[in-house]
Amino acid sequence: MPFNPNITMAELISLSRRPGAPDPGVEVEETEDFERMERDVHGALRKPPTWDSKARTGPGMLLHSAAGCDGCS
Repeated sequence: MPFNPNITMAELISLSRRPGAPDPGVEVEETEDFERMERDVHGALRKPPTWDSKARTGPGMLLHSAAGCDGCS
């Protein structure tokens, strides 16, 4: 079954239960194009980030206050 980004998870599960559905898994054709893409991805992952992450590294006060927590005062 070719990849379809517009299918819902419910539809995918329903299709997988039909008789004759393909076995679960991913089939990858490792052609020259795939190998080139794989090398490019690995090369990009070895480079340092080009922007500073704004991701939170801890729970922060926002989550506590949103849940009604006053910080154990």
